[in-house]
Amino acid sequence: MEAITEGHNLTVLRAKKYHTFTQAAWIEKHVTRAIESANVNKRFSHLNRVVIGSEQICDDIRKHLEHHSITKLRKNGVLMIEFVLSVSPSFFKQADGTYRPDANERLKAWTRASRDWLLKEFGTNCLSAILHLDEQTPHLHAICVPVSRSLNKKGEVVHRLNARGILGGRDKLSRLQDSYAGALAPLSIKRGKRGSRATHTTLKQFYSAVNESKRICAKSALPSPDAAPASFNSWQAIVNRLSDSLDSIHESEINKLKGIIQELVVTNERLRHEVISRRRNQ
Repeated sequence: MEAITEGHNLTVLRAKKYHTFTQAAWIEKHVTRAIESANVNKRFSHLNRVVIGSEQICDDIRKHLEHHSITKLRKNGVLMIEFVLSVSPSFFKQADGTYRPDANERLKAWTRASRDWLLKEFGTNCLSAILHLDEQTPHLHAICVPVSRSLNKKGEVVHRLNARGILGGRDKLSRLQDSYAGALAPLSIKRGKRGSRATHTTLKQFYSAVNESKRICAKSALPSPDAAPASFNSWQAIVNRLSDSLDSIHESEINKLKGIIQELVVTNERLRHEVISRRRNQ
């Protein structure tokens, strides 16, 4: 690989908990492209591949629970955790947006390091990891079932779902992010700033925001934003201000119409009473 620019390539590790098989089925359809997503370029979907487990996420979860004799699920219990692993786009692309000459080697190295980290961190609880190459930036969707092992009062081994053991509190997620960054350190990929107040959106939320911004810009004869996350925040701020301004104008117009309607109601009521009064006097 060519020399990697220090300080610009940061790890991305997001986690989300799911409670039901209905949610798990939706995730399975999304990661296997059984349902369409606006942010997906279908021309490259054939490049997506499984790096851990299989695409049969729901079936694999059921088998994993059965293997550990877990038959009852708590009402609000966490069935699975989805991790999204990625890295700054600059790891794969140059400043002009074109791929680096060694982008393929970088992809292989990052995928291998991420896969090894998942297996070391979660073991057999990591049932699936699927690499997506049909979106803006390569990323992995990893599915983990939080099965933990403990001893009951009789000294017998029992298994249960314990998401708190993985994501119980900010410190544990931070530890995972530290651990993942450590696994990618040989690639000169670093962890983002600890304690950052920056907010993050899911991929679905991000592309929904992009599409909404494009719609508003087109309606207002403005150039639309780039879909790259690195350049999108400033566009989103502009569009949000524009949207607020339009909402304010819209609200003002609505209030005017409400006033007119109220006047018509009063006038209509007055005329009704006059008609009734005239009929009585006839």
